[in-house]
Amino acid sequence: MCIRDSLSLDFTNTNIADKGVIAISDSISRLTNLTQLQLSVGRSINFSDESSAHIGKALSCLTNLKALTLNFFRSNRVGDETLKAIGTALSTCKSITTLNLFLYLTTITDKGVIA
Repeated sequence: MCIRDSLSLDFTNTNIADKGVIAISDSISRLTNLTQLQLSVGRSINFSDESSAHIGKALSCLTNLKALTLNFFRSNRVGDETLKAIGTALSTCKSITTLNLFLYLTTITDKGVIA
């Protein structure tokens, strides 16, 4: 049996919508041995606040996570609720020592950063 502790997913230029984001998030949440996660979400991803909540829930399950990179490149659907969900999730991830957030051309405002 092979147990992976590192996962990199790149969804740049895909057409994944809510249903796909939720399914992927649910799968990630079961990978509790992950110590490194890199997730890239590109301009074609179209997800809602519900998907954001699922991403946050998945991250909160990764209690062994030490390094997290989230790249939201030109993701105009990534906004304040997404950042809030991620922030809430990260407050439960006590093992994180490295965090990289790339929020290039998103709709995140001051409200999302403060939340």
